[in-house]
Amino acid sequence: MILGLSLALAAPQFVGSSADVRVAERAWSAAETCTGWSGRAHPVVKIERGLVRHGFRGLASADDVGMYRIELDADDPELAEVIVHEVAHAWVSEGPTALVEGRAELLADCIVHHAPGIAPLQWDDGRELPNLPDLRGWDAGDGLGPSVNPLQRTDAYVGAARLVRLAGLVLPEGALWPEEDGLDWLDLDALLAEAGSPAQPLRDLLRAPGPEMGRALSDRDHDGLPELGEQMFNTDPTRFDSDGDGWWDGAGASAGARPLPFDGTPTCTGWATPPSGGTVTLRTGGNLRGAPAPVAALRVGDRASEDGRAFAFGTQSVLVELHRVDGRVSGGLWAQVDGEGLVPDDACAQSGRAVVWAGRSDLREVVADVHAELVATLEHHDSRFGGGVSRVALSLGGHETHVEGAVIHVSTEDVRRLGPRGVAAMAVAVRRVYDTSIQRDWRDVLALSRALLDR
Repeated sequence: MILGLSLALAAPQFVGSSADVRVAERAWSAAETCTGWSGRAHPVVKIERGLVRHGFRGLASADDVGMYRIELDADDPELAEVIVHEVAHAWVSEGPTALVEGRAELLADCIVHHAPGIAPLQWDDGRELPNLPDLRGWDAGDGLGPSVNPLQRTDAYVGAARLVRLAGLVLPEGALWPEEDGLDWLDLDALLAEAGSPAQPLRDLLRAPGPEMGRALSDRDHDGLPELGEQMFNTDPTRFDSDGDGWWDGAGASAGARPLPFDGTPTCTGWATPPSGGTVTLRTGGNLRGAPAPVAALRVGDRASEDGRAFAFGTQSVLVELHRVDGRVSGGLWAQVDGEGLVPDDACAQSGRAVVWAGRSDLREVVADVHAELVATLEHHDSRFGGGVSRVALSLGGHETHVEGAVIHVSTEDVRRLGPRGVAAMAVAVRRVYDTSIQRDWRDVLALSRALLDR
């Protein structure tokens, strides 16, 4: 939220706590990268913590020169994403309230992308928007947003961000952050008209009755793409991943990134540590929103690490998984790994519903066969029992067969004894019993395994 008008000046000196200043400085630099020009601010911008007016978590103030103060709630220590949003107002401050707040949030998305680790994305739990006011009439008035109840205000901020993000998907990069600020509804319509037929559904929405806007901007499958976006891009509004490729429908990712399944199963990165051993670092991104956010963890061989770094001796597959997925979230996370001397990994195979890797070098040659049998067994299971098994994650090698969260570990002895087809049948049976039964009786696993071998 921003108060006042603004004109252009150079990068400011931020004054406040060292942690807040570091976030603001990185956000400013990333915003310059996103927009290609410098925001409008006084030479010094104060970051003050205290009681923020009208219950906001953060508030940016500006005058004819530009931004001069950012106020933050003293009782909320985790405000990095709020600082990012308020810094964005040095670039976006004039125009209708919905477009100002939505465009600032779109710029905040870009800042977070260009400054990895600076902050989480602003909260959006994929909610419906039953209290959404007509965004075209959402007037800042005194600069404090709509004079409506808190539920309406929340829906207005979320709805405005979704509306502008949709526009950003069909407009040229940077079109919504013009250096001559003050973009209004007519300007937006003109930009969408230039974009042609892909943007027409959004133009129609801008002319639709207010209640229709709330329905069009709801996101019932929580993939980060609202109902109208599903229509624009021909995706299924009831499915998180319409085409089954592992990526959520609203995804945008850097080259080489891998989507992270919400069920906690690992995903191959395509890399392994070198024979001499080495350190692996993890970078995540995406458009995951909601609270609390899950934690992306490295899994090198059979060891998991949540601090974004791991070390392994010898050649080990590098995988990534989500921990502590809890509550409603929208969108998703992707991951990339880096490290010294990483080598292409030939001991991790995956598809939409199955991932297999070898924790021991002497089992690497059977990974592809086990994966192929696992895919076939899942199809057989579905045709015979009507589904009920989601994604299966198998780690081959070790002293004993056991289940660890979303991962099934199959001992070296069982891999050799059962062969690829038997391992696949046992794995699908384990997943079915563990996911659907309270008792989790191993006799049920053995019985289902025998039935699955009959194909």
